[in-house]
Formats: sequence, structure tokens, C-alpha cells
Amino acid sequence: MIKKLLFILTSFCSSIAFISCQKELNFQDIILKIAGTSGGTAKFSFSQTNGTCSATHLKGPYNKGTILTLLNTVEVRVTVDSIGTYSIATANINGILFGGSGNFTSTGEKTITLIGIGTPVTAGTFYYIPGSQGCSFTITFSENATNSNIAQYTLNGTPDSCTTPIISGYYILGNSLDSTCSVTIKATVITPGNYTIVSNTSNGIIFIASGTFITAGQQNIILKASGRPNEVGNFIFTPGTNGCKFRINCTIN
Repeated sequence: MIKKLLFILTSFCSSIAFISCQKELNFQDIILKIAGTSGGTAKFSFSQTNGTCSATHLKGPYNKGTILTLLNTVEVRVTVDSIGTYSIATANINGILFGGSGNFTSTGEKTITLIGIGTPVTAGTFYYIPGSQGCSFTITFSENATNSNIAQYTLNGTPDSCTTPIISGYYILGNSLDSTCSVTIKATVITPGNYTIVSNTSNGIIFIASGTFITAGQQNIILKASGRPNEVGNFIFTPGTNGCKFRINCTIN
């Protein structure tokens, strides 16, 4: 399902009109981006007025309990001082985050498109900040309790340790995680449907899963890891809201 999602996302990318300074967004980076951070080789700053992002363009809709799609985007303006790559993500707030990546090939005023992922937990207005020191923009989520496409499930072991999690890959200090790094957990599906699960960010690492439960009952969820461990030790991750918990041991080698 992850591979299928990435294929759909990549295909959609070709239909988005970008200004000439940017290459296609790497949607796998968006899905697996470290929340609340920015990276890359480019030097740039966000265009803003009193801390609010300038010329913000929102595309929706945004409803409580409705999983976001590729139509949920935010465009923000930046001033590029030196060319290079960039990757940006907001923190995970109200069950969703926004992220994007690309390449600046010239300096000056540019537009960045951030894609939203996740499922809003509650209605209301929430603030999002792209990057670690970006400007802010607001998203207002409406009530929508009748959506039938959202799965109903519980993570086995909640609220304590996840039931027999399978940890794959190597988590080494200072090394960027690759596609082998993941954790498989079990869920009890009550109502089949779409799901998106985002863990907390700890020690520079985040876990994300997105897909569709076809049937009810016991199911496996593969949470893909992204990031770069900053410290050595054991770190606790909680996928979703009030989910179960698992530990990742980060080592020197």
C-alpha cells in the first residue's frame, strides 16, 4: 500500500505547475519528513508580516475526521539567498502536518508548495509553522462527523507497549535512516477504511504510515521511519493519538 501511495503521489506531481526555479517535489520525502524541521543546502527565509506567512494560498477542504489528499496544499513565499536543495515540514498538530522538498536553481522571491498529510482529530483553528524557524499560517477544520471512508481501529497494546512490534533496520548515531528502517505493529480494525498514523518526533526520528484497511479484524501496520538519530540510547515512540508505545535503540555503530 505504501508503494502504491508513493506511485500515485509521484504521478500527481507531474500535473502541478511549478515555477522554473523548482524541481518536482519528492513526495516520499514529504511523507517521511521529520516534523517541525527544515533541511537542504539552500539558504532562504520566509516572507512574512509580523510572523504571519505572506501570500499564503490554501487549498482544501479541511474537515474533522476526513483524511487529507493531494488537494490539501499550502503555498508560502520565501526569499532565496543561495541556491540548493530544501526540505521543510511543520510539526504534527491536530493529527496532520505539511511538508515539501525541491531544489532552488536561482535566488530571489520564490513559492514553495507544502502538501498536507494525516487526518484532522478535531474541529477548530490551529497554527502551523513550516521549518524550525518559519512563519505561521492557520488552518480551520470544520465538523464532518459523517465521513464513512475513515477506518475505526485500535492499536494492540494501547495505552501500554505495542503488542510484539517488529523493528527493522539500523538506527545509528548521525546516519540518515533508509528504507529498511520501519516498525510493524498490530491493529484491531473495527470499520475498514483509510488511515494515516504519525508518531511523535524523538531523537530526530519520526514514523508514519498511510493506507487502507480492506477488512475488519487483526491487521499489520508498517510504520516507515525517517530522520537521523542525534543521540545514543533508547527512545519511546507513540504512533497516532493515544496509541501504543515502542522503543527504538539508537547505537554508535
